[in-house]
Amino acid sequence: MTLPPALHRVVRVASWMIMIAALAYLAGVVVHALPRLGEFLRREMIVPMVLAIPAYTVLLGVVALGWAALVLSAMPRGRSLRALVAVYGTSQLAKYLPGNVFHLVGRQMLGQGHGFAQKAMAVASVQEGVSVLVACVALSLGAELVSDCVIVPVAKGLGAAFLLAGAVLLLLALAFHRHFGSFGAYIHVPALLGALFCHTLFLVGSAVIVHALAGALVMAPLSFATVLASWCWAYLSGFVTPAAPGGIGVREAAFVALLPQQDELGMVLVLVFAMRVISALGDLLFAAIAFRLGRVQAG
Repeated sequence: MTLPPALHRVVRVASWMIMIAALAYLAGVVVHALPRLGEFLRREMIVPMVLAIPAYTVLLGVVALGWAALVLSAMPRGRSLRALVAVYGTSQLAKYLPGNVFHLVGRQMLGQGHGFAQKAMAVASVQEGVSVLVACVALSLGAELVSDCVIVPVAKGLGAAFLLAGAVLLLLALAFHRHFGSFGAYIHVPALLGALFCHTLFLVGSAVIVHALAGALVMAPLSFATVLASWCWAYLSGFVTPAAPGGIGVREAAFVALLPQQDELGMVLVLVFAMRVISALGDLLFAAIAFRLGRVQAG
């Protein structure tokens, strides 16, 4: 899927500006916290991080199953779930190099090699994006409503969420309509709800990992609702920034800015960098498992 040239340039410039601003913000935070940063690099972090990597890998598998179910719902029976999980996992590395959203292109190429319909995979990826958007917004607002944490004021958060959702859906609809036309036959509500459930599990599970790491750092008391709301907004920020490889810089900057513990910036930096290491190694481990699945399927 490609956007019209003029729209593509606007999206590209905007995403680069967001990433540069995020990295500049992070650099400022690092400079501010640098004198005390060494105090927080503790040995106690090693064991939680090692345990978190396979846990995060399992969560990636849950998300892969959601996407695979979307593809299978639009194709004839007899197609392999294992092959789709292999396609999803192997292509994930492309979001780091050359950059975010390139894993979507990788899915199309690898899936075609396995005999899956391009249109079914493209529609599944669009529905996946919608699922991520809805899950992030719902969990963030829900966490703020049921607790006393205020990460983004609810009224402003709702307005921003609807604007963001409308912009993303408009871009996807334009790109899809330009190349494939109607896609009603490819959307199946049960599969879409299943993908939404899978992404909800992923976000809650990854927030549990962040909360556990915060505990290992012996940070000031931090409620799970606060971590969940901050993490979801930060994850969404990285997810919708095409120029940022794997959301690098954007997700971390958003999380640092949103988390209330601004008097513990050193610890917060260690926390976001630890989570970046865990997610990157989790992606690598899942890609290796997916590659092996693909080899077994081919054999």
